[in-house]
Amino acid sequence: MRININYVLDSAFAKECILLNQHICKTISNCEIDFSTREYRPHITLFMGEVDDNNFEYVFKKVTQIVSRLKFSAIE
Repeated sequence: MRININYVLDSAFAKECILLNQHICKTISNCEIDFSTREYRPHITLFMGEVDDNNFEYVFKKVTQIVSRLKFSAIE
């Protein structure tokens, strides 16, 4: 089973990330992020990978424990 667990950013932080990504794409050739699409949601990927179906509950529990200990904040 393939899983992808993301931390979705609040709207203010997401707007800052979009502006930063747009700036980066202006300076890098062949950058192809379509910021006009509604599916684009700035996020932080916490976990991505293939998980054996028999281990899903274990992996989910461990990732949840780790995430509960993290504190996210925007750098000003």
